[in-house]
Amino acid sequence: MKTVGLYSFNDIPSMHDFWRSCGSDRLEFWVLDVKAMSEGQLEDYCTRMAKEIHSAKEAGFEVWVGFQTNFKVSEGDTPWYFSLFHPRNQVEMEAREAILRQSVAACGEADGLMMFGADPGGITEDLGEGKLEDYLLLTERFVQVFRQVLPEKPIVINPWALSAFATPDYTPWQACFWQRESEMLRGLLADENTVNASVGVELPCHDYYRALTLRCYEQEQVQPDPFPRKEELETLKQKGVERIWSWPYFLLDECDDGDGAGGGVQLETRYIHQLLTTLRQLGFNGVTGNWSGGGAYTRAVNFYAFARMAKDASLTAQKAIGEYARLLVEEEWAATVEGVLRFIENDSNWHKKMPASHQLPAFDTPFASSAEALAALNKVQWREKAPGEFRLPEAPEAFGKRLKLRLEAMLQKEG
Repeated sequence: MKTVGLYSFNDIPSMHDFWRSCGSDRLEFWVLDVKAMSEGQLEDYCTRMAKEIHSAKEAGFEVWVGFQTNFKVSEGDTPWYFSLFHPRNQVEMEAREAILRQSVAACGEADGLMMFGADPGGITEDLGEGKLEDYLLLTERFVQVFRQVLPEKPIVINPWALSAFATPDYTPWQACFWQRESEMLRGLLADENTVNASVGVELPCHDYYRALTLRCYEQEQVQPDPFPRKEELETLKQKGVERIWSWPYFLLDECDDGDGAGGGVQLETRYIHQLLTTLRQLGFNGVTGNWSGGGAYTRAVNFYAFARMAKDASLTAQKAIGEYARLLVEEEWAATVEGVLRFIENDSNWHKKMPASHQLPAFDTPFASSAEALAALNKVQWREKAPGEFRLPEAPEAFGKRLKLRLEAMLQKEG
């Protein structure tokens, strides 16, 4: 991949060295400007955001900032993420643009500007009828502000959860939500006033990897027309669209379906490798993973494998796990730690939620039970730090304790 990004709600300077060591070259931050305005803190928020952008730039990252869409200042006890307006409400749109201008102006050091989709956001039935054209109108107004305030910055549209801009209100637990999403995304790409040589895209690709989406299709016996198809991205390239990125949220820091993986060390490297292979075949030239504070330590192997495999098409999931094991221990103990990591991945929460027809084969592992894996791990001697210039998010021994906790939890479930 030409560029390997990481999406985070905010900058985490303590992780810069780890992210760079893995191979990430781009960071994306979500701008919560309407939330800040609702709390009476927009000016302070913009100042803090500008500092975070500067910090990430100084660390050597390309920095992109993504903006909330159809939000208005919340009133009373209404949470900010429920305070929405219809894009055809001119008064509310102008109020949103006023906030947007102030927050965009604070992002002068950013390398690019991004418009987000929904979740949160979108058009609920109580706002009136919603359709693709309403999101296109919103996009037109946002791009106009971007170009007026920071005309030299490149622009990307990330239409995540685009189906939420259409009515009736389907839920993501229905196949029709995902079918409508693909239909609307195709309409978005076909609109030359929206996606063209000066405006790129960052697409979700639910149909190719997401357990929730694939499970809805299988449960309702729906045969999807996966979005995007290779020829659809070829058409974008012919139009001169430079940035054709993918944004596969949830996979690295697994919390889909409203749940998580129990808070322990989690690996999904097989599914990450499968997705990256698919994205290359489709013709994407960039990809962005996701990161949260909770996943900083428990999902570290996932991010390492993601960034390394995105940069190196020849690297397999098993080899990536082997590399990470050798960052933690000397060669004498590498096979044990590698085996433990593969054993834990075989208990992947993502894998369990995937429809049987889409589940990947388990890794070979030297352990038949959590007890065996735990007994072997207890003998391991950890490095003080990773070799060379590589920077881990925490000391190897601290990560080893997390592995033990995960194995103990698995052992308890085994009874």
